[in-house]
Amino acid sequence: MIDGLEIRERDLIKSCSIYYGLVGNKIIQLLQQKREPAPLKRRVVIYTKMKYLLIISLFVLGNCASTPRPLVEPTSYPTPDFNGIVDSYITMDLKAQAPDPNIILVNMNDPRFTGPKFISPLLQQKEVKRVLSGFTCPVRGKVAVAVILDIDGTVKSPQLRRGINKLCDAKAIEAVSSAFVYPAKYDGEPIAMVLTLPITFK
Repeated sequence: MIDGLEIRERDLIKSCSIYYGLVGNKIIQLLQQKREPAPLKRRVVIYTKMKYLLIISLFVLGNCASTPRPLVEPTSYPTPDFNGIVDSYITMDLKAQAPDPNIILVNMNDPRFTGPKFISPLLQQKEVKRVLSGFTCPVRGKVAVAVILDIDGTVKSPQLRRGINKLCDAKAIEAVSSAFVYPAKYDGEPIAMVLTLPITFK
């Protein structure tokens, strides 16, 4: 695999490009023949060739356009380090990030703990949609970004946990950074928390 694109995918793209280059040259030749004086029978032959060439080209174009992008298994990255990002924050898994004296381990069943809430699903948030709008990842797969969700609902210090492609990973980090989530609470007070947010490229 090269930069997330499988070799067979690149070969297919190259084949489609070569085909349409040859088709373009053939159409130019037929158009030149069309301009030259010729019997009606000869003109009918030229028109017929152009018609079938166009039909075949449309069929090939459909196959090239509908070729699925390769599905990539994500690559795991080192444990994120949030030391010094905020004064203190909670987590449910001490192994999910680097050692930090500011971490507070919380059990999700603790009645004093209320988890974070999304104002809307991540991929439907306005700013997240704006960031991802118009972007096409060259591969398919899921990117996971670890962040600190601060007490004001903003996302801080996004760090890649699992990635699939440099371009897609960077876009996922940018999208996650623009998200808003209502913060977690402990004893009724907002508190910063470690979250891992996924972005799936289909």
